[in-house]
Amino acid sequence: MVKAEPLKILLVEDEAIVAMMTQTHLEARGHSVVVAATGAAAVQCASQAAPDVVIMDVHLTGTMDGIEAASEMQKEGQVPVIFVTGYADAALRQRAAPCSPLAYLVKPVSMQDIIAALECVPR
Repeated sequence: MVKAEPLKILLVEDEAIVAMMTQTHLEARGHSVVVAATGAAAVQCASQAAPDVVIMDVHLTGTMDGIEAASEMQKEGQVPVIFVTGYADAALRQRAAPCSPLAYLVKPVSMQDIIAALECVPR
């Protein structure tokens, strides 16, 4: 099996422990990870870091949720997004659809689910 190239990942998660654990697992797999805790910070980080993919929590603290943040990021250029949320309702998925997410993962999310979604990132 050929090992995939490492990715530059923007992880947007407002729960510090979840962000830290996810970052640790992804970095152990060779990826570089930048973490943002709010939608506004995520938009700024995406502009500066030019990530290969964004792993985006939908419900964030602050005035901008993950779907709004992803929409703002995509105005600057197409960046693949993997949404992660504790809510699986159809209205939320429909709201996220214009962002053309690579995946829509419902919490609790396993690391295997995240790794599988990352395999869909165009390289």
